[in-house]
Amino acid sequence: MLYIVLSSMLIAVSVVALFMPRVPAAALAYGAMWVALAGGVAYFTASTMVFWGIATVLVLAINRLLPRSIASAKDGLSHMAIGAIAGMSVGATMNSRGAIIIGTAIGCLLGGVAYANSATGRTQMRFPSSQFFNYLAAKGLPIVVALSMAAEVLVQFVQIQS
Repeated sequence: MLYIVLSSMLIAVSVVALFMPRVPAAALAYGAMWVALAGGVAYFTASTMVFWGIATVLVLAINRLLPRSIASAKDGLSHMAIGAIAGMSVGATMNSRGAIIIGTAIGCLLGGVAYANSATGRTQMRFPSSQFFNYLAAKGLPIVVALSMAAEVLVQFVQIQS
């Protein structure tokens, strides 16, 4: 039970961190995977852990290489994160890693488009422009990676309880 609680807390903090660009949400979600695996409350293959480990390192490296103004920007994060959460929820109902990732990515994209079409986002993002897609990739990839890992852990928890 302790491992479920610790892993769930890390997932909750990683979801909150999606809205604050200073905290690496992907690293927190990856930590949740490790806690769940170590506690035996979830089962992930070695290839799954390596895959998500590489994805986490890539997200952290890309974030480190971004200009500080982009890395610390919060423009549209709430739209992208909420859209990604909705997409992740739909993907998780299909109990497939691919569906989770695709659902999360589509939700993040739709959230970004929604922000780009808002009064504030229209002047900042100039949808559809290369600036919009660059920003969406820079901010959306960490969201997709973090939420996909969180969903995998949560799906495992649901399977264990049933």
